[in-house]
Amino acid sequence: MALRSTPPTMSFSTMFLVLFWLFPSSQSLHYDAIFSFGDSLSDTGNVQVAGLPYGMTFFGRPTGRCSNGRLVIDFIAEAVGLPLLPASSTTKGNSFRQGANFAYTAATALDFDFFNRRGLGGKLWVNASLSSQIGWFEKTMPSLCSSTSACKNYFGRSLFVVGEFGGNDYNTAIFAGRSMAEVNSYVPIVIRAIRLGVERLVGHGAVDILVPGMLPIGCFPVYLTLYGSSNKNDYTGIGCLRKYNDLAMHHNALLRRAIYGLQRKHSGTRIRYADYYNPALGFAADPAKYGFTGGALKACCGATGSGEYNVNPHKVCAQPGSSVCGDPTTHVSWDGSHLTEAAYLLIARGWLGGPDAKPSILSSSAAPLPLPPLALTMKQLPLLIFLLPPLFLLSCSQRYNAIFSFGDSLSDTGNVVIAGLPYGMTFFGRATGRCSNGRLVIDFIAEATGLPLLPPSTAKGQSFAQGANFACTAATTLDFDFFYHRNLSGGLWVNASLSQQIGWFEQMLPSLCGQTRECNDYLGTSLFVVGEFGGNDYTTPIFAGRSMWEVYTFVPRVVQAIAHGVERLIGHGAVDLVVPGMLPIGCFPVYLTLYATSNPSDYSSIGCLRKFNDLTSYHNSLLQAALYQLQIKYPSTRIRYGNYYTPAIQYVAYPSKYGFSGGGLKACCGAAGSGKYNVNLKAMCAKAGSSVCSDPDTYVSWDGIHLTEAAYRLIADGWLNGPYANPPIVS
Repeated sequence: MALRSTPPTMSFSTMFLVLFWLFPSSQSLHYDAIFSFGDSLSDTGNVQVAGLPYGMTFFGRPTGRCSNGRLVIDFIAEAVGLPLLPASSTTKGNSFRQGANFAYTAATALDFDFFNRRGLGGKLWVNASLSSQIGWFEKTMPSLCSSTSACKNYFGRSLFVVGEFGGNDYNTAIFAGRSMAEVNSYVPIVIRAIRLGVERLVGHGAVDILVPGMLPIGCFPVYLTLYGSSNKNDYTGIGCLRKYNDLAMHHNALLRRAIYGLQRKHSGTRIRYADYYNPALGFAADPAKYGFTGGALKACCGATGSGEYNVNPHKVCAQPGSSVCGDPTTHVSWDGSHLTEAAYLLIARGWLGGPDAKPSILSSSAAPLPLPPLALTMKQLPLLIFLLPPLFLLSCSQRYNAIFSFGDSLSDTGNVVIAGLPYGMTFFGRATGRCSNGRLVIDFIAEATGLPLLPPSTAKGQSFAQGANFACTAATTLDFDFFYHRNLSGGLWVNASLSQQIGWFEQMLPSLCGQTRECNDYLGTSLFVVGEFGGNDYTTPIFAGRSMWEVYTFVPRVVQAIAHGVERLIGHGAVDLVVPGMLPIGCFPVYLTLYATSNPSDYSSIGCLRKFNDLTSYHNSLLQAALYQLQIKYPSTRIRYGNYYTPAIQYVAYPSKYGFSGGGLKACCGAAGSGKYNVNLKAMCAKAGSSVCSDPDTYVSWDGIHLTEAAYRLIADGWLNGPYANPPIVS
């Protein structure tokens, strides 16, 4: 393979990469074998679909790989010192003692019957579901190990790569013209099939398992050609089709959650998610940065010059009339649906050394480091040594002159005062408008940075030179009109959308700074906390009895509104921003009381309602993708995601570990002893008939919807010092 040349300059991120490779953070793992399952992203020869130029770059012949050369699974095998995996169907002359590849091009996660019952059986290319592939593996087992204990030992020293799965399950329906609503309804079923497959392998002794997510299919040249639209809003800022990338993010969000549940259930294993999506999205956003001078949205092999994406369904790669680009290493896409060897190499590096698999394959706890396609030479070592001092200076604490906060009841410090004591009882001794017994995350951030607690923007006689809080309890991201046109405006408590809150900030600006340059200096040394937003946008239709499908359709709009709000603030000079995601609302005692069900499968293993946590996972995935794109668009800013979801899930899963002896799913303030969750809608916190627990510090939930000061303190620490904001706020 032709290697791209190393640029003459090296970034700080590159220096960190160099340090990682020179001084590994932990000892690399050794595998005796690799067993792979999947579709065309990992098939190494079970299905021979085309001739040259497939395989032209590395093998010089077609091998069944859907690329010009090697795939991610090949680079993994090379990195751990094992031979390239033989296709499981090529048994002649092959020993599978060092691994085998059961992946089949066009394979689905779900079985044939699923598609046949929906009139889609005739659309499948192969009958090679995940369950079938594991069945073939099970038939191979007797030739690999002789007893249960021998198999456990052998498979315990092997790496299992389960996927990618899902792409063909959705393609089958999409290419058949089915609605996106139907396609999205497949996602939980696909995830369940992957989860059951992983558990089946764990039952055979698998310990180390990698489960890849989906690529951003909305960036595939084939999709862009087949489903092009004249509506600019159908495309992201980097030219990909939103609805298909949203589908992939929905899948990936649910897959991450399933993997988390599996890891908890099987604590002796190491089950990790491998990210195809974000590295590929990075290539699409800034191809030249990674050496892809041919671009990311044009196929290398296909119909050169045919349309915007080099794709013509009548001249697909390796078919008569098709052509191939001069240098595949300069392209991301190989044939419009699969990537080039060069792109797979970069993705493999992110899985092997981080940050796109956590922990990474080659170490037990690899740090999340960027992996630009650069190589270190001995001539560059003096430069590395020279740059070490400024690198370490980057970790010094950030000093802010002011903090400006926007959001809802998770950060409102007094703009909307809705209840009296016991709200505020723990720290303030009085109700302040905060929806907790004491301080919120935004208060702990202010304290940690040496600033006073933020005054609400509506406070009289206050100076706002050191910051202001525009957050309003019950605020939505979207404007009143959005809900009004859907007959939902009666469910809104306040008219205080994100756009309006930023408007209030803009009205305050003249009192804070004068000229544009002065404002840029002042706001450039301020911290902006934009959220949490989204919770009330979704609770409004949920409490109104709307379907979850309708609620899901709100998510891309909400995330787009947050992204626009962040851009508006950047336009005023904001440089340092924290944009929090949502809490796991399916673990809220109020939700658990209102939407209780007798079906055990509706609940996660820790007792939360799956469908609501799935919604928040989807929101958080889309939000993180949007922030990633904003960071690329505005490289001089520091836009970070503030993670509420993961720490809160931890508190619910292991409450005693964090000192929450009262549990994670019971409200401290409400109706003690009323049902499983201490919630009674007729005796809500601070209302007649309600009661409060003796020690709020032992509870995660304060009033069934909001958290206690103790929980907020832990979350704040994760944002301030890591790992729940990356980079952390103060270090």
